[in-house]
Amino acid sequence: MPGCPAALARWAASRFERVDEVVAAMLVRENDLSYGSAVDAMEASGTPATVYERGSWIRAPLTATKKIDFGSPFGTATCYPFALPEMGLLPERLGVEGCGAYAAGMNGVADMLVALWYVLGLGKVPWLSRLGAKALVRTNRFTRPPLGVVLAVEVAGESAGRPHRLRVSVQHDDGYVATAIPAVSCLLQALDGTVKKPGIQMMGHAVDVTRFIDDMTRLGMKPTETAG
Repeated sequence: MPGCPAALARWAASRFERVDEVVAAMLVRENDLSYGSAVDAMEASGTPATVYERGSWIRAPLTATKKIDFGSPFGTATCYPFALPEMGLLPERLGVEGCGAYAAGMNGVADMLVALWYVLGLGKVPWLSRLGAKALVRTNRFTRPPLGVVLAVEVAGESAGRPHRLRVSVQHDDGYVATAIPAVSCLLQALDGTVKKPGIQMMGHAVDVTRFIDDMTRLGMKPTETAG
């Protein structure tokens, strides 16, 4: 879901007087993973995962997991840290003390494959990324229902003078549609001049988030909010 982690974080943060922590978590459960998506995943495994703590980004070990509730029908899943560039601008923009991106596993076999590529650094080598991608497409077929894609963003801080936590999530049964809707929602703003700053930008930081959420809702991906 391109641009959604930063956009949802900004949208949720507008409900707070102070934001202390932002955590974005992705769950992808599909048994027909495309080769292109698999290549992206294996190449990403070659980039060290980082989390923002006490004023700086630090490398996160693979064991730095989080339990994230993705709602019905997926429930709570163990998520592993991964590098997501659009999160890098949030500490300065929102003034947070903690920030990071996490991903849930696909299935046991596929998870072991990705972990192996990560630990050995094989994703840094293009031909090994492609080899791993072919294996990932095959092992991903072991994934069983429920299927779908979910992005959950949890924001913690202070609202109305009291500690507050809010989880905002979007999901779709079809991963291709879940990718297209945010892209179209951003394109609409680029075409009508809502995005005024010229040059290359990260869409999650460039868009007007209220309009972005409205367009995503109209196109079939309405955010769900849960206060904690």
